[in-house]
Amino acid sequence: MSSDSSDDFCRKRRVSLRSSPDVYPHAWRTNATAEELRRMYGHLPNGGRVQGVKTLAGRLVAQRDFGKLRFMVVVNESTSIQIVCDSSTLIDSTRINRNDVVGVEGEVGKTRKGELSVFATKLQLLAPCWHNLPVQQSKLDPVLKCRRRYLDLMTNVSSQLKFKKRAEIITSIRKYLKQRGFHEVETPILCTTGVASAQAVKTRSNELNMDLSLRTEPEVFLKMLLVGGFDRIFELGRCFRNASVDADPEHTTCELYMAYHDYNDLMCLVEDLFSSLVLHFNGSYQLEYHPDGCGDSHLPVLLDFTPPWPRVSIVEEVEGLAERQIPRDFNSEECNEVLEDIAFTNNVQCSEPRTPHRLLKKLFESMKLHHLLNPTFVIDPPMEASMAKEHRSKQGRAERFDLIISGKEISNGYSEQNDPHAQRAAFDQLKEVGVEDFLDALEHGLPPSAGGDIVPAHQSEGDRRLLGVLLSTKSAARAPCRACGS
Repeated sequence: MSSDSSDDFCRKRRVSLRSSPDVYPHAWRTNATAEELRRMYGHLPNGGRVQGVKTLAGRLVAQRDFGKLRFMVVVNESTSIQIVCDSSTLIDSTRINRNDVVGVEGEVGKTRKGELSVFATKLQLLAPCWHNLPVQQSKLDPVLKCRRRYLDLMTNVSSQLKFKKRAEIITSIRKYLKQRGFHEVETPILCTTGVASAQAVKTRSNELNMDLSLRTEPEVFLKMLLVGGFDRIFELGRCFRNASVDADPEHTTCELYMAYHDYNDLMCLVEDLFSSLVLHFNGSYQLEYHPDGCGDSHLPVLLDFTPPWPRVSIVEEVEGLAERQIPRDFNSEECNEVLEDIAFTNNVQCSEPRTPHRLLKKLFESMKLHHLLNPTFVIDPPMEASMAKEHRSKQGRAERFDLIISGKEISNGYSEQNDPHAQRAAFDQLKEVGVEDFLDALEHGLPPSAGGDIVPAHQSEGDRRLLGVLLSTKSAARAPCRACGS
């Protein structure tokens, strides 16, 4: 809508509401919601009525006149219900427009055609809408929907349902972990420095006269709590990266750590958690997933979450696909030459630095990743400077896994490095600074542990990767994730 037509609409509304004494009342007490009314009185026969006055409120999304009667549709908490009123006796009904917030009081019943309705005896304008909005969500520009999320929610009930389902999924994750002895904790968001500090969002404390940054991940704080004596902990919270908007610079992460376990135990826990979530919310381990979003014209992909899930070794898998033997000394020139040759033969691009680890990962992504639709654990990559422990029986490999679903990394974890000397060497190689507090904690004794990101903080998709599968939305559909965005 142009600014001129919008201004004209506002002027006409001001004239129509000029004589209204109470356009913005302080409150409107309700005793029912649209969902409750549908659940309680959906069984009524056509033409039936229920004695007793019900009071509800919501946004008016449609209205039409039929003689002296006015039929309205009010949406309350993503559930709609019809309102029937006599426009000759309810004066307020003539001043109410589509998209206004209204309060309704009346008896519940069904029309002769069987539509559950509230037969209004009182109709109150609670908040007028001064803008003439489109009826269909498809008329909203995608960027506008992200910047003004309320417009998307007002014109698209399915977006409200995604918000609610996301909240239910987060609640279910919390419940699952707490039932298994995990304690939820909160760790600092404002930090001095830490892991991946080069990508941190910088800020400053005027009171402390100190430069600070927003955390990129809570990992080091959670491990310090393990040193302090906790056995099982997790945190659901926000993390931040100084990255592009497309890379989702702020996102929700769920990291968990459990002492006296290794990455095999963690894979079993993640497998049970995810399969339980799918079964609970879908009613079956088989889930229809739209890789390009619900509105895509392509057929959905059928994902099978039935446990147990396959575990694929990345080195052996690339060897089988390339039909080449890869030397097991991953730091040798011979290994690097073999991987370079495989990459050249298969036209696989890899940016610098072209290390054996990065080459192997790119080869796997190019040759196999998109074929992994059902949940699959990709395990035991070559060891690199990280916070993972070296494999106990496979020299030069790390005890690490990446969970792949529909060709995307959903979760990762590993057996934690608890040797402070080995961890210091890895940090030196990565040129990490500001990690002395963490290394000092390790020197006090970190139990053998496993940990990881159920919702990866370091992934560009953030919590949308897990929720995108469960909600069948593509990464650009940010409705389930944020109330607003820039």
